Amino acid sequence: MADNTQLELSEDQKKAIALLKGENPEASTAIIAKEKGADDSAENKKEETVIEPVKVVAPELNDDMIVEYLKGKGIAVNALGDLTPKPTPEDEAKKLEEKESAKLTFGLKKGLFNRKEYESYVSDRKDRINLVFRAELEDAKAADAEWDETKEADFKAEFEEEFGLSSDPSSVKYKRGQKKLAVLSETLLKDTYGSIYSLDNEYNKYESSENTKKATEQKIIAAAPVYKNDVTAIVDAMSKVSIPIFGTSYEVAVKPEILKGIKDLMLDNDFSVSQILNGYTKETASEIANTLLFSKNFNYLMEEAAKQYRLAHEKGVRGIPPAGRLEKEEEGEAGLTDRQKESLEFFKNKVTPTTAN
Repeated sequence: MADNTQLELSEDQKKAIALLKGENPEASTAIIAKEKGADDSAENKKEETVIEPVKVVAPELNDDMIVEYLKGKGIAVNALGDLTPKPTPEDEAKKLEEKESAKLTFGLKKGLFNRKEYESYVSDRKDRINLVFRAELEDAKAADAEWDETKEADFKAEFEEEFGLSSDPSSVKYKRGQKKLAVLSETLLKDTYGSIYSLDNEYNKYESSENTKKATEQKIIAAAPVYKNDVTAIVDAMSKVSIPIFGTSYEVAVKPEILKGIKDLMLDNDFSVSQILNGYTKETASEIANTLLFSKNFNYLMEEAAKQYRLAHEKGVRGIPPAGRLEKEEEGEAGLTDRQKESLEFFKNKVTPTTAN
């Protein structure tokens, strides 16, 4: 006989069976079955699955890839430089006009000519035939002692015939006359307005000088922060210097006001500019800083090192005078005694700055 006795299930067990049968597809967490008297421990919990995000690396583009992409979009381009807007004829004309205006202003300010002379030059340059005619007429008057105004009409007719002005513009005679007039008028303009003709050369020199000055200023502006950082780092590293005495080195602390004085000298505007333009390096800057330190503070540094030496050797310092009792010797041009000069040359190679703690 079959046993019709039904098993009693807990609520948690019923939920677990339903989940296994797929009757609860919206469940977002696993059901934890509990045994009688068992605690809900970390060992019975199902670990959550962590999905790591996929890192997408974009391909690195180069100029050729960009050009091909633009061509695919129907843009006619062979190189990225083709995308740079090219100046129009109007732009070129405006640029030329601005330069001519700048040249005129420069010439007037420099006193190469005055405005009346320039206006006469512009007028003669536009009417070159009249310029040559006036010059030829003046020569004719000077050569003829009996000249009178009645002869001017005949002279004008001869002038026009000589230069083919009355001929057909398409004729050889007319074209030859125009060439002769161009040469003569240019000569007359240069002779009459030499200072204006020299304007191009003078302005080109000025423009070149200004461009050089601007490039120099840009170089200084770009290098100044780097120079300042280098000098600051070099001087700050000199807060302590190591001085050897009879085979033993003694660390001497440099006073903050001394370091500040060195830094102020090296960061002086004129000095900084000269160093930048001369192409300074960290090595040359370090040499300058060390020279300033020892040339101006030699006695102080030696006395401080001597104090430490005396503390370590109660019998005194052989060959090194005690503090306050330096021998008086004849001072040289640098304000140092002969002995100090010799020591300074020695320490330039032997003394090295130590980084402060």
